[in-house]
Amino acid sequence: MNFGESDKLKLSFPNIVAIEKPILQPSNLKLDPFWVTGFVAGEGSFHVNTNKETNKMRPVFSIGLNQRDKFLLIRINKFFEEIGSIYMTNTNNSAELKVYKFNNFYSLIDHFNNYPLRGFKLYNFTIWCEIVKLLENKELTSEMLEKIKVLKNKLNKWN
Repeated sequence: MNFGESDKLKLSFPNIVAIEKPILQPSNLKLDPFWVTGFVAGEGSFHVNTNKETNKMRPVFSIGLNQRDKFLLIRINKFFEEIGSIYMTNTNNSAELKVYKFNNFYSLIDHFNNYPLRGFKLYNFTIWCEIVKLLENKELTSEMLEKIKVLKNKLNKWN
């Protein structure tokens, strides 16, 4: 859908003319915190990256969009007081806001505690917060590491 019509589709509907997508003009209005929560519920992701060589785990919050919507990621990052970085990938025209630093997670946690997520995203956020809390401890025990692995395996799954 984001890459235009396929040749097969154009052949099937030769009389249809595509409409140019307008370039959106970002506004400077302050983002509503409830809107931010709703947007994250649809587009955000709470996950944990694991380095296969060192087994070191790193919590991550991210929002991925098409490059044309980069301005929205910039606005959301400003809303959270620039706690993340925006990465562009030309191979699939994507832009992604990522938050990696522990100190920056607390802004997210405070926001979602005050403007709660719902449903499956709340379930993932709750698990992710548990993992963040466990990984804060620099002296991880084997029990803590095992608990983190169990929690990580529950992320993005209903079980």
